[in-house]
Amino acid sequence: MSTSSTAWETLLTPKEIQAYGQLFNSVSTSTPGIITGQEAVRFFATSGVPNEILSEIWEAADKNNCGYLTPETFSLALKLIACAQHGREVSEPVFATVVPLPQFENTPLDTAASVVKSPPSAVDTITLEEREMYMSIFCAQDPKRTTMDAEIAKNILMKSKLPTDTLGQIWQLANGRQTGNLNTTEFVIAMHYVAKLMNGTLKALPAQLPPHIYAAASGTVPKEILPSLTSPHPMHSRVATPVHRNMTPPQRARTIDSLGSMAFASTATPAAHQWEITAQERAHSDGIFDQLDTHRVGILQGKEAVEFFKNSKLPDSELAAIWDMADTRRSGQLTREEFTIAMHLIQKRLTGDLLATDVPTGFATDMVNSPIVMPRFVSSVAPTSDPFMSAQDEDLLGEFGDEEQLTNDTNQVNQLQNQMAALQEASADVKARKEAKEKVLVQIMEQKQSVLEQTVQLQHSRDTELKTLKALEAVVEEEKPEWLQTQQEHDGAQQQLDVLQQEIDQLKQTFEEGQTENNRLRRQVATIQGEAAQCTRQLEKIRLKTLWTASGPGHTTTGVSSSESET
Repeated sequence: MSTSSTAWETLLTPKEIQAYGQLFNSVSTSTPGIITGQEAVRFFATSGVPNEILSEIWEAADKNNCGYLTPETFSLALKLIACAQHGREVSEPVFATVVPLPQFENTPLDTAASVVKSPPSAVDTITLEEREMYMSIFCAQDPKRTTMDAEIAKNILMKSKLPTDTLGQIWQLANGRQTGNLNTTEFVIAMHYVAKLMNGTLKALPAQLPPHIYAAASGTVPKEILPSLTSPHPMHSRVATPVHRNMTPPQRARTIDSLGSMAFASTATPAAHQWEITAQERAHSDGIFDQLDTHRVGILQGKEAVEFFKNSKLPDSELAAIWDMADTRRSGQLTREEFTIAMHLIQKRLTGDLLATDVPTGFATDMVNSPIVMPRFVSSVAPTSDPFMSAQDEDLLGEFGDEEQLTNDTNQVNQLQNQMAALQEASADVKARKEAKEKVLVQIMEQKQSVLEQTVQLQHSRDTELKTLKALEAVVEEEKPEWLQTQQEHDGAQQQLDVLQQEIDQLKQTFEEGQTENNRLRRQVATIQGEAAQCTRQLEKIRLKTLWTASGPGHTTTGVSSSESET
C-alpha cells in the first residue's frame, strides 16, 4: 500500500494502516498494486464470516464492479469484516468506525508477510466435540437466550479456580464486542482457554485472539484445516465435501435452496409414537424427491441431496451421521426410500430429539408397505441442575466425562435457531444498507444521465460555435489582401500627414516668431515716435524761447522766419 497519506487513510489509526498494509502485501501476489477477485475470495474465506455477509461486503467494497480491490477498497472490506466479526454497527464514514482489527485464519497481523497454510496445533484448536460441550454448558443456563450475562459467566468461570487476573484476561480475549455479556461464540472461546489452562496444555494466554480460534468457536473452520474434527468413518469424508462446496449450476442451486427452505419449515410433523414414518411424512418426502429427481431415474446424486439437506441448518457432522444412517447401500446416492429416511431423521433432529447411533437392519426395504421403526431418539430436555455443583467434583469440566454424548447434543436446536436469528438479523441489516446504497446509486446514475445530456448539449453548442468561427476565419482570409492594401495606403497617408503636420508646425513656429518680431518692432516704432514727438516739442519750446530771448518784440517776424529757415 502507498505510504503517502490519502483522505481515507487519515480516518484509520496508525495500527490499522500498518495492519491493512501488511495484509494487502500478503494477499496481492499475482498483480502488483491490486488484489484479484480470486485472491480476495480465498483470503476472506479465512475470516470465519458467513459467505452471505462476505458477498454483501464484496459488493460494498467493489461498488464499481471492477473485479479487483485497490488498497482503499481492500481496507474498506477489512473494516466491514472486522465489524462483522466483532458485532459492531458500521458508522459513517466507514473508515472511522471504531472496531478491533479483523482476524484471519493462520494470518497473524504482526507477521502477515505470508499466508500460512499449515493447520493449527492441537493445543490451540477447538474441536467440534469441545465446542458442542461448551455450548451445552451455555444453553443449560437459559436455552432461549442468545447471550449470557456477565454475572452468570463469572460464576461459571470462577469454578475453574484460576486466578482472577487470568480470568480477566480471558474475558478480554473472548468478549470481542466489548459488552457486558457473552454470546455463544465468545463463551466457547472463554471456556476453551479456561480448559486449556486447567489441563496444562496451554501455559500462557495469547496477547490477541488468534483468528482460527474465533473461526472454530463460531463453527466456521474448514474441515481441511481441522482434520481432527472430522469423523474417521469414510462416509463422513464423502458427505462433508458436498456440504461445503456448491457443485451445481447457479440456477439448479437456487432451485434446491428454495425447495430446502420450504421442506424444512415444519410442513410435515414427524411421528410421535413408535418413531415411525407416517403416511403424511412419506407423501411430503416423495413430493420433494420428485421435484429434485428431474431426470426421473429414482436416484438422487450425493451432491444434490447434500446441498438440499444443508437448508436444514444442521451442523455438517450431524448431516454426515444422518447420511450414514440413510444411505443403507453405501452407494453415495439416495433412493426414494433412503431419501425419506434422511428427511425423517432431519425433521426429528429439528424438533429437538437427538440422533441415536444404532440403525435397525432392513428398515429401508420395509418402507414400501409398512411404517418403519426408526432408531430411538433421546429427548433433549435441558438440564435443570447446575453442571458445576457436583458433590464429588467441583472441577469446571468435571461433569462432561461419561455423559459426553448426551451433553454434546443438548439443546442443539435452540442454539442453531439463535444463531440463525442472529445471522438473519445481520443479513437484514446488511440488506437494508445495501438497499440504501442502491438508492444512492440510482440517484447518482440519474445525476450522471443528466450530466451526460447536458454534456451532449454543450458539445452541440460547441460544434455550432466552432463552425461559425471557421466561417469567420474564412472571411478574414478573403479580406486579408484588401486589408493589407488599405493598411499600406493608410500607412502612406499617415506618413504624408506626418510631413504636412511637421510643415504646419514649422510655419506656425515661423508665424509666431514673425508676430513676436512684428510686435517688438511696433513697440519700438511707437517708442521712437513718442521719443521723436517729445523731442520735437522740446525743440519747439527751445526755439521759441530762443527767439523770444534773443530778438525781442521787434524781431519777432524775423526771428520766426529765421527759425523756419533753419528748420
